[in-house]
This record gives sequence, structure tokens and C-alpha cells, in this order.
Amino acid sequence: MNEALRLEGPNASGGIEHPPFHFDFVDVKHGIQNAHAFQYAGLSFIAVTLPMVKLIWDVSHRLSRSRLILELLRLGPEVNRDAFQGLLFQIQMNFLVSHEYTHHIHGHVLEHTLGETEVWSEFSNQTTSGNLQSQAQELDADGYAEFLVLAHLLSGERRNTALALCGRA
Repeated sequence: MNEALRLEGPNASGGIEHPPFHFDFVDVKHGIQNAHAFQYAGLSFIAVTLPMVKLIWDVSHRLSRSRLILELLRLGPEVNRDAFQGLLFQIQMNFLVSHEYTHHIHGHVLEHTLGETEVWSEFSNQTTSGNLQSQAQELDADGYAEFLVLAHLLSGERRNTALALCGRA
């Protein structure tokens, strides 16, 4: 992820200037499944909690073993289910990182002054918080992430690998 983000330039982000990116995993207590986008000390951070990674892995496992999913995608018994699981995992991780990336390049994230143990989150612990602007930013990040992932998967460099993993030419 860091290599892909390092290669990203202003042309990829529509000419938006932003600090360099850094991606990392965060080990958290209480199994919090989340991802964060924040700027600090001249860097654009994208952090994903380890419980979120585990959730994505587990969902990928269940989907790759689902008879219904295999039928819908017309994948036969010859498909390597472990490889298919890896593909589904990568697609979901790419969406998650692209979502957080969009928060940076669309100006949803500003430089934050954080305490030593504080991590900014787009969602507070209060379920009644939120407003139309934050909801619109989430929809914007979802839509642009979908565009990036699908463009990469359907017509980009990931296409041939994904087809091969699914036993297609």
C-alpha cells in the first residue's frame, strides 16, 4: 500500500496538493473495526485497525466458500478458493484504503493537532452525532473509492490477475 501511495502524484488526485501518504495498521483494544484518515506532522495518514483487517479476511473467506457467490460469478469447482479469497480480500482492502484516500484528496481531512494517544476518527462514539455534510463526505468517499477500485479491476493492471485467479482468460 505504501508503495502505491508513494507513486501517487497530483495527476492521480486531480491536481490536488497534499502531504505525502503513509499507510499503516493500528492494533486497538476492544475489537474496534475502523479505518482513519488524518494529517499530522506533514504526512497524510491512512490507518486501518487490525480487527477491521480480520473482519475483511473473514468476509472474504465466507464469500470465497459460498456456493451462491460461485454460481453467480459462474466459477466452477476448479477455482482455487484460497486464491479467490485473496482476490476478494485485496478488492475490499483497496476499497477501504481508496475511501480514506478520497477523504484526503477531496479535502475532508485537515491537519489535526493530536495528543500522544489520541487518534482522529470520522465517527464519534455517540450514535446520534453526524450531519449532512459528513454524510455527503462519506458518500463522496464511497463513490470515488468504487470508481478507483473498479477502474483498476476492470480495465487496469489488476484485470488479468483477477481473471487468471478465477480461471478466465
